[in-house]
Amino acid sequence: MRWLLALFCLSFVVVSQASTVVTLDGKPIEKVLVLKSAHQLQLIADGKPLRTYRISLGKQPRGRS
Repeated sequence: MRWLLALFCLSFVVVSQASTVVTLDGKPIEKVLVLKSAHQLQLIADGKPLRTYRISLGKQPRGRS
C-alpha cells in the first residue's frame, strides 16, 4: 500500500512540473509585459509586441513599475 502512495505522489510531482506553452496566431508567447503608465498589457513574441490590450489598474495604480 505504501508503494501505491509513493507512486501516486511521484506521478503528481511529474505532472505538476509540466510546462505549458501558450500560443497566439501560431507564435509562442514569451513574455507578458504590463506598462502601468500607459495602462497597457502586451503579449511579446520574438521580441515584438504581438497584441496590446488596454487595462484598468484601479483607483491608485502607483507603485513599483
